[in-house]
Amino acid sequence: MGLRWVVCLLFVSVLAANGEVENDNGVLTALDAPWCGHCRALAPEYEKAAKTLKDDGSDIVLGKVDATVESDLASEHGVRGYPTLFFFRNGKSISYTGGRQAADIVSWVQKKSGPPAKTLESVDDAKSFIEKNDVVVVGFFKDLAGSAAKAFVEAAGSNDDYPFAITNVQQIAEEHQIAEDSVTLFKKFDDGKTPFDGEISVEAVTKFVQTNALPLVVEFNQDTAQKVFGGDIKSHVLIFVGKSDKSANELPHLLSEDIPEDWDKHPVKVLVSKNFDEVALDKEKDVLVEFYAPWCGHCKQLAPIYDQLGEKYKENDKIVVAKMDATTNELEHTKIQSFPTLKLYRKGDNKASFSTSFEFIAFVEAAGSNDDYPFAITNVQQIAEEHQIAEDSVTLFKKFDDGKTPFDGEISVEAVTKFVQTNALPLVVEFNQDTAQKVFGGDIKSHVLIFVGKSDKSANELPHLLSEDIPEDWDKHPVKVLVSKNFDEVALDKEKDVLVEFYAPWCGHCKQLAPIYDQLGEKYKENDKIVVAKMDATTNELEHTKIQSFPTLKLYRKGDNKARLCRVFLHNTEDRINAKMPTKVINYPSEKEKIKDFLENYMSMTDDGTTIPHFVETLRKLAHLMCRGELTRLAQPGDHVSITGIFLPLAQAGFRGMTQGLMTDTYLEAHRIVRLNKTEDEELDLGELSQEEINLVKDGNFYDKIASSIAPEIYGHTDVKKALLLLLVGGSDREAPGGMKIRGNVNIRGNVNVCLMGDPGVAKSQLLAYVNRLTPRGVYTTGRGSSGVGLTAAVMRDPLTGEMCLEGGALVLADRGVCCIDEFDKMLDADRTAIHEVMEQQTVSIAKAGILTTLNARTSILAAANPAYGRYNPKRSLEANIQLPAALLSRFDLLWLIRDLPDRDNDLRLAAHVAYVHKNKREPPMATEPLSMASMRRYLARCKAINAVIPKHLTEFIVSTYVELRKEARNDKNATFTSARSLLAILRLATALARLRLNTEVTKPDVLEAVRLMTMSKDSLVPDPSRVGRAQSVTDVIYALIRTMGEETRTLKISDIKDRCAAKGYKANQVDECLELYQELNVWQINTQKTRLTFI
Repeated sequence: MGLRWVVCLLFVSVLAANGEVENDNGVLTALDAPWCGHCRALAPEYEKAAKTLKDDGSDIVLGKVDATVESDLASEHGVRGYPTLFFFRNGKSISYTGGRQAADIVSWVQKKSGPPAKTLESVDDAKSFIEKNDVVVVGFFKDLAGSAAKAFVEAAGSNDDYPFAITNVQQIAEEHQIAEDSVTLFKKFDDGKTPFDGEISVEAVTKFVQTNALPLVVEFNQDTAQKVFGGDIKSHVLIFVGKSDKSANELPHLLSEDIPEDWDKHPVKVLVSKNFDEVALDKEKDVLVEFYAPWCGHCKQLAPIYDQLGEKYKENDKIVVAKMDATTNELEHTKIQSFPTLKLYRKGDNKASFSTSFEFIAFVEAAGSNDDYPFAITNVQQIAEEHQIAEDSVTLFKKFDDGKTPFDGEISVEAVTKFVQTNALPLVVEFNQDTAQKVFGGDIKSHVLIFVGKSDKSANELPHLLSEDIPEDWDKHPVKVLVSKNFDEVALDKEKDVLVEFYAPWCGHCKQLAPIYDQLGEKYKENDKIVVAKMDATTNELEHTKIQSFPTLKLYRKGDNKARLCRVFLHNTEDRINAKMPTKVINYPSEKEKIKDFLENYMSMTDDGTTIPHFVETLRKLAHLMCRGELTRLAQPGDHVSITGIFLPLAQAGFRGMTQGLMTDTYLEAHRIVRLNKTEDEELDLGELSQEEINLVKDGNFYDKIASSIAPEIYGHTDVKKALLLLLVGGSDREAPGGMKIRGNVNIRGNVNVCLMGDPGVAKSQLLAYVNRLTPRGVYTTGRGSSGVGLTAAVMRDPLTGEMCLEGGALVLADRGVCCIDEFDKMLDADRTAIHEVMEQQTVSIAKAGILTTLNARTSILAAANPAYGRYNPKRSLEANIQLPAALLSRFDLLWLIRDLPDRDNDLRLAAHVAYVHKNKREPPMATEPLSMASMRRYLARCKAINAVIPKHLTEFIVSTYVELRKEARNDKNATFTSARSLLAILRLATALARLRLNTEVTKPDVLEAVRLMTMSKDSLVPDPSRVGRAQSVTDVIYALIRTMGEETRTLKISDIKDRCAAKGYKANQVDECLELYQELNVWQINTQKTRLTFI
């Protein structure tokens, strides 16, 4: 038939893959890529298999499809690597699971297109069957309908590697000396055949074949590696022996791509195993080789730098810069352990003089990111001795101060960059226009400025003041552009009020304020008495005005031109609705002035409709607040409040009053307190359910709708959002009388704790910020910025009375709410242990400075953490990746690992989503319109008023489900630990789901969904098998689950199967497809009513 005939079947293969060709015998289709080395290695064996099938008169069709051309087809079938083979038969596809040799392919497709075991009718049939294959399995049974024969056929159906045959012809048994009702494995090596000894069952026959199908001694190479290590035999003895007839150019066990035609046409030469020694071991040249992997992020970062290096030395005939893909090429004399690895092969002896580490890569990357100073690298020992440079180190040489500065610390891109920026300037430098950017643009934030006079400086020349040139269109925009040269002329105009923003181009707060400030300029551009202007304070200086922070707003009033400072505190500028010109401003007190005006109109509106004054940051200086009478009961710690009162001085008494003179402290005497955030009780007082809320509850898909309304601007993470929804609702508390743990009474918390772990850039922090805004009482903090007492409670001394008092921390302030902790992994161990009691007992116990008490901290904890190595490494264990103590992890009800894995289709959808949000400042249109934050907050408050309980008839089901989870965790080496806390987590999630439906009783679907969420969270912590080995289809997983259920009984209820699969997250149509497929393969039978399944 030939490969050309196979290629001609491209059209047939595409139609078969699309389900448009029905073939009783089937079509095997290979989806490959022209550049793939594995595809080129498979091609001759694939062609040989096609020719064998044709010679045998088989109607089975073999075809190939270029997946890079038919990308939609590859995406539809979930192709993740090349080559990927599918067997299409009667409109259904099966993933190819056989070997890569022609005999393996032929055996596999013949088995899939026919019965699992071939029936032998005569001695000639048996002889031909045994001689045609290297390994065959023959079963002789007097009764082909007996239980032993059925077990043999089922074992044949589960094995795709070797052909099986069954017979009841006595002459065949006598010819080959086969015992009655027995199984024999025939092979063309060792002793020729091996009889099976034991009771015939599916598992026993399968294990027997896998154990005896390989020779006792087999050469370990690319063809046999999968069979050696992919079987059930886990222990092997490897013997390394030399081959006397092996030539230098023939290494059949080493991977190698073909030599590209243009391998030497580029500045960086392309090497493969076949031409490596010829090029790299050239005794006349120095050869630098980069061993890389196409999927390696560090290799991609190094690529442009390495290309520049090749460009620099392309004309040098003594130096060669080359690279080799170490994933598809192997060398006998060089073993690569990590990517990228650079080796320099010196001329003469051809020894690799150095092999790079990540420190070398970091130094090169730091050099590429720095444009201010030249970098150099060397491995010459004489240079190190001449300049007294330590090995594997970085030194900065300079023509001032002490001449050189060695780097001390672990070499990384950030550390080297900061080291250069910190040490590249002299200790004392003249501050002028040329040095200003380097002084203030570096990482050194504190400087000492010494002002000295210059005898030749005239009154009109201020060379120490920076100023840009006046732009030609400085007054053409609503917001005027000022520089030092025109500032006094515009800002100090005695006929106008001028508001000036002093900003820095790199300041994040300035960028947040920019659109609001532009709206303000647009509003007053027609007013000839008001000017709105801005000035870049990093490149312009004023002698009479010093700017300490960015942004700074100053209002220069007409008449006296004195600047009134307006301090701005920004809140959630994404959905800023309004920005008003202040009609009253705070006048900072001078020696002769009092605070007489109060900024009340300068306000903004957050995205949830809560009004927050802009002067909050200023009020933080007014730390002392005096409340009397009922005012002391109007607010609780953690509330946002608006306070109206009188700002008064607080005279000092005693020695301090004598020494301080007229200087006094200040306080605010409160006359009116208004709480800005509504409590859950206030949300419930808004009347009956609205029609929108009634329709929401009636909607059968309301659970998904509410979950999708959480952070709709963030793409995907559907199950994570469902978990956050249940965290906001919370389970039903089981409290002892009195509310706290007193005299042995035990409380079981209902609050749900969730930990989000994952790669950078997967929106963990954004999810935390949204939950913090959504919950009526929420506290947001970070791991590195929080101490143990900052999270729990601190003992302070009252400045007035001198007595010791308690000041609640973040967890206490978040009582009856949510505490969001970002960068959880950065928290010190001593500080992290402070929250153990809170996560389980929901209290904070204090025993400090003579104060013994217990504070309530009934809060849900939502934490976000990064893996220990920045990105999750699937080659490391779960404990090595997370590096958090087990005592702490077990207190989280759900642990979600969110990985940023490359997936073309998903990346396209994500990019389109982000682009739409960036352009339109809202989420893309969805199937259902997301609920507003106010509606969600009101509905969640109603949910929390429900006390859901678990009925007695569900107790046995929950217990059996938990026992099954424990069993799976014990049997699966990759499963995470399952403890009694997991059972409590299921109960909490189930009651939260019932409360979400405004139902007082938990139902079975609630329990199944709770188990599903827990299973999905645990599965996210297990390495993806599709990226480690062959991808396992959904049908295979469901089949394995059903087989596990049938270990103790041969008859199962279809309803029990669907319940178990639903708990694992599989849909009903997927279960039906699996049941139908394996019924056709005679693995089991289903009765006519489709209520029972019986294994054959």
